[in-house]
Amino acid sequence: MQVSGSVKFHENPSKPFQQTFMITAQGDKWKIVSDCFRLQDGIL
Repeated sequence: MQVSGSVKFHENPSKPFQQTFMITAQGDKWKIVSDCFRLQDGIL
């Protein structure tokens, strides 16, 4: 699954992000087996 959006930490300006993760069912529970979070920052 992929998600994207913007995130804001404290008083800093918001920044775009992307997150890719994989979940799987194990019995009656869901488990995250892989997670990659990328905060996108501009090139100076």
